[in-house]
Amino acid sequence: MKKQIRNIILMFMAAVMLSGCFGSNQMFNRMNKWNGTINNKYARSAVHFAFWIIPVYIVSLAGDILVLNVIEFWGGKNPMAMNDGESETEEIEYAGKIYEVTATNKGFTVKDKETDEQKVVAYSTSAGSWTIVELAQENH
Repeated sequence: MKKQIRNIILMFMAAVMLSGCFGSNQMFNRMNKWNGTINNKYARSAVHFAFWIIPVYIVSLAGDILVLNVIEFWGGKNPMAMNDGESETEEIEYAGKIYEVTATNKGFTVKDKETDEQKVVAYSTSAGSWTIVELAQENH
C-alpha cells in the first residue's frame, strides 16, 4: 500500500514538473467560484469543507494539473478557458454520420451535416446541469 501511494505521488510530481507551467487551473477555479455563489455563509462554508473531504476540489485540481494545464501548455489554450465570443468548430463522424460541433463558453451546437438539424446543448448555472435548449432546422 505504501508503494502504491509513493508511486502515485511520484507520478503526480513528474506530471507537474514535466508540464513546465503553472497553468490557469480553470476547473478548480470554476468549482470555487460556484461555491462562492451560495448566499448563506454557513452553507457556503459547509460546502467548502465538504468539497475538500469528499475530494471534489482534489479531483478537480488533479484534473487541472494532470490534464488541462498540460493541454494548455502544449496546445496553447486551456479547453475550459474560452471567453465570450470565442468558438471552436470541428467535424466528427459518429455512427456513420458527419456532425459539425461548435463549442463556445456557453455550450455546444451539434449540427447534422446531412439534414442541417441542430441541437443546442447549454449549461444552466441556475439548474446546475447540461440541457438541450433548442432544436432547429437551418434555412438556406
